[in-house]
Amino acid sequence: RKRRLDREQWRCTGTAVQLAINIILAADDNVDSTSSGESSLSKQSTGRIILFTNGCPNHGPGSVASPLISSTDGSNNSSVSSAASSTTGNRKGSPRQQRRRAGDVVDPVALAEASEYYHLLGKDAFEAGIGIDIFCSGATSLGVPALQALVGPSDGYTVIHESLSLDAFSSNFRHVMTKTHMSRAREDRDHDGLLNARDESALNKLNGVILDVRTSCFVTPTSIVGPGEVEYDDDRGVLPSERLIFAKGSQCAAALGLTTNNLPSADMLALTLTRLRIGRYDPSMTHTLMAQVNDDIHDIQHLGYTNNHAMFQIIARYTPDCNSLVTRVFTHRLPISQTAHQFVDGIQDEIVSLVLGREAIFRSIVGRGATGDEEITAVDRNRDEKLTEDARKDVFATIHRISSAFRLLGIRPDTMSTSNERSPSSSLDFAFPPQLAQGLRLLYNLKRGPMLGIGPLLSTDDRAVARSLFMRLPLDDCLLLMAPTVWSCRADSDALRNPVLEPVPPVTLSCWDNCILAADQFDHLYVWSGRKTFGSEYDPLREACKNHLLARSQGRFPKPRLLFLKEGDSMSRRLTSRLAPAHGDPPEHQLAYFPALSSLPQSELTTLRDKFRFYDPNADPSFRRWFWEVASASSKAGKEGSSLCE
Repeated sequence: RKRRLDREQWRCTGTAVQLAINIILAADDNVDSTSSGESSLSKQSTGRIILFTNGCPNHGPGSVASPLISSTDGSNNSSVSSAASSTTGNRKGSPRQQRRRAGDVVDPVALAEASEYYHLLGKDAFEAGIGIDIFCSGATSLGVPALQALVGPSDGYTVIHESLSLDAFSSNFRHVMTKTHMSRAREDRDHDGLLNARDESALNKLNGVILDVRTSCFVTPTSIVGPGEVEYDDDRGVLPSERLIFAKGSQCAAALGLTTNNLPSADMLALTLTRLRIGRYDPSMTHTLMAQVNDDIHDIQHLGYTNNHAMFQIIARYTPDCNSLVTRVFTHRLPISQTAHQFVDGIQDEIVSLVLGREAIFRSIVGRGATGDEEITAVDRNRDEKLTEDARKDVFATIHRISSAFRLLGIRPDTMSTSNERSPSSSLDFAFPPQLAQGLRLLYNLKRGPMLGIGPLLSTDDRAVARSLFMRLPLDDCLLLMAPTVWSCRADSDALRNPVLEPVPPVTLSCWDNCILAADQFDHLYVWSGRKTFGSEYDPLREACKNHLLARSQGRFPKPRLLFLKEGDSMSRRLTSRLAPAHGDPPEHQLAYFPALSSLPQSELTTLRDKFRFYDPNADPSFRRWFWEVASASSKAGKEGSSLCE
């Protein structure tokens, strides 16, 4: 009964949000008109709107529902101020009720129009200093791409919960309200209501967080992925509040004999500065940057630069309250490789996999060659799958080109420093940089996971939320979104007295009968029990796995869900489907990658492999088969896709 009633609700989301914005602005004007002061009047700076909804917008402006829904009542009621109104008493099966149920079906055309409408509405709210976040639940489609367009201008969150009555909702709500805040300076106005022209401080200009990326003049950023928008205007000089410190720096430079005439140079700033404007302050927000070293690096000696390192300086400016400005500066330099050996040895595989993975996810949302301004484009399921397929091909093309370039260099594995555990005689070491081995497996798991995988691994809403989080969360969280981290606890007499969790590869062959697995998949935590550990005497081991996972995920946003799984249950596929199908590799390669398999008797090893005998290697190839299909000299992957670095 409850589910049927939920499906009959009107949700005038656009009208409700517009009304909330008007209420905040009216309160703002009221404070402005009633305040008094000797020299100026202060206007309220920021506001927050939290939207709770149990379904998609299905009525009024911003509706994503089938057009049939708009004809049931004849007109839109602009006075509705709630995203979910009361139900009606229509009889079951009546034509009117059947048309109303179409509101649970998201129409692609309506979704695209609603996304544009919500983007403009969210932009108006952000310009007024209002941030928007959305918490939703429900058993039907939610139209998340449209809701994300609403929170996008203020870089808010859209979070899906099974129920808003669970502890996870309370934790996530607390995080959004206490850890993030709008960053907008109070507008100082004189008695006539005009902006005080005498005050040239940055507080009169700051709306959002300003993030500057300054690089050496021979380094050109080619791609930035993350929240916010890149500012392309020419007025990106030194902010008024920073002129004093700039003057002091110029004095120090002059004392050292450095030329400071005509500084700051507008041409130099345009050459070395990339500025982003982010909607809010969020300590968990991250960006990835791809850059290239220009060919003229050796032609700038006369400018006084050294070519051994490239400099990167990140400057973040935000307001913790309405009357103060915080500026944080982080400066780092990276060595410039002089040889191919130095370049390969300096690779950090996890960083590379994240940078390439984010670029692939970005392309799966907006397509190749698109910019961040086009992220509001909503696509239907068919086009989403087409863009996702193109992004997978781009991943394959990138790996193919890296492998081809590595083999052309002729670098032998035994001449390079590597901490990889694989044997240096492995054929993979001659076809792909060993320093990128772990990153290669992360990209393999990404392409077969729910964000880029083939088929309906997740609903459109869940996939949109996962992609949005992947584009902004810190490194460790993103790595868990790419591939789960797994630990194994053997159920023997020693383990019962002192449980020990050992890390194991996230592959299917880690599902032993006499082991309990603890798996961290970022948004889900799994305690999986093998068929020989179902007894209550092994509950202490399950409790140890549970405590280990909860300790790791403490304070994580969004709060993950903990599930207990048993081998053979249908729910166990939540975990096993995310494990790489290592059982599809030849036995010798299985043992090389997972040496612990050699400790199993041959009978148990055969039984372990037989668990996955119903396996189609063409639908889900193993890592080695997939790699050689992509990286072999005869592969067409390099031509079918476009490199993620282009």
